[in-house]
Amino acid sequence: MALTVPPASELAEDAMAGARPASIWRDTLGNLLRQRNAVFGGSILLFFVAVAFLADLIATHDPDAILIGVEDGVKKLASPCIHLLGCAETQTQHYFG
Repeated sequence: MALTVPPASELAEDAMAGARPASIWRDTLGNLLRQRNAVFGGSILLFFVAVAFLADLIATHDPDAILIGVEDGVKKLASPCIHLLGCAETQTQHYFG
């Protein structure tokens, strides 16, 4: 029994018969998903895009309203302070101003 080897052109055609045609978008996406830094950066970018779209649900206060010195809808006479810097104990304390 003799072993016959098919020509190289037939082997190449058989190998390519099951392969999908090349697509620049699929290849690029596959290359990006194999890189850890690209996946990490893309997830951060998607997070910021999601926050931008959900900003109305996330924000709790009107961005144009003045909230310093206002408590429960009533304007306070004195601005908030820090007790360690000498303000009276009766005034509202805010650590960041």
